[in-house]
Amino acid sequence: MKFLISKPWVGVDIGSESVKVVALKRKGKRWALKGVAMRKLPPDAIVEGTLMIPSAISEAIRLAADELSLGKAEVVTAIKGRSVILKTIVVPRGESERVEESIRMEAERSIPFDMADVHFDFQALEPVQEDPTQLRALLVASKRDVVEDVRSLLVEAGLRPIIVDLEGIALINFLELSNGTSPAESVFLANVGATSTNVLMLQKGIPVFTREIPVGGKLYTEELQRRFHLSYEEAEVKKRQGDCDVELKEILRQVSQQVVLEIQRSLDFAPASSREIGIQKVYLTGGGAKTPSLQEALGERMGIPVEILDPFERLGLDSSLRGEAEGSQFAVAFGLAMRGESR
Repeated sequence: MKFLISKPWVGVDIGSESVKVVALKRKGKRWALKGVAMRKLPPDAIVEGTLMIPSAISEAIRLAADELSLGKAEVVTAIKGRSVILKTIVVPRGESERVEESIRMEAERSIPFDMADVHFDFQALEPVQEDPTQLRALLVASKRDVVEDVRSLLVEAGLRPIIVDLEGIALINFLELSNGTSPAESVFLANVGATSTNVLMLQKGIPVFTREIPVGGKLYTEELQRRFHLSYEEAEVKKRQGDCDVELKEILRQVSQQVVLEIQRSLDFAPASSREIGIQKVYLTGGGAKTPSLQEALGERMGIPVEILDPFERLGLDSSLRGEAEGSQFAVAFGLAMRGESR
């Protein structure tokens, strides 16, 4: 039995350049926004997924939480990177104990780490349509030290982490709970961060492919620094003025072509059966989603229109609450806050 609770559901998204916090409440069947906050991180606080300056990251989380008056709130956060695995596997159908044993055996083959050093979980999904004797299952795993490091950041910031999820699962959660996809749709989503892009392919709401590629919004900024001899901060400002100058627009278009090419190349690693079905919807989200020319370039490459996933627009929320930040920057944090509904 579920009981109504007055405390908010809080999602904390720890990115390579900033921390985003979202606090939501339920009002009947609708979501109500208590508030959002974002704090920039010092340069090199997180490098290639490694927490280089944990104290600075915890302080940024604490300041964002204080802005929303969260106190010692229970929160949901996420991890991503090379130490994280999100994979759909196929095992023989049978009694639940036998299925669980098969999944564990497959996990040992699929996870490239010592199982003693790993947190892993799974969920049985559905029989394979082409062979009903087989069962699809979702395998989720991460190195224990990665989970503990992120958990420690939140505890140090005065918060109480109750769930450590995967970034990809948070995005799927947001799509489903914001009534974004129908069960029959094949969906491709690219979450463009500062230094990396997380790509996901979903079929009937089930992730069939995920991959992280090392390109993101920083690629544009560094190219503008090189071409115009700007500081990083100056290049960031100029990047957002992409439609104001012909030369600038062309530079951003060229970089977008590089980013889109890497995104498309990632699909070469998707299962052949997934590629054959075709993609019906494409979404862009993350801090780099609204970089001028990227949406258009991805749409041309994929052959279908691309929608930017903005939680404020999708949930009918007051966009002024996000301040100067782009709404698409908060998609992961919204998905994490919505995960609190399962508490």
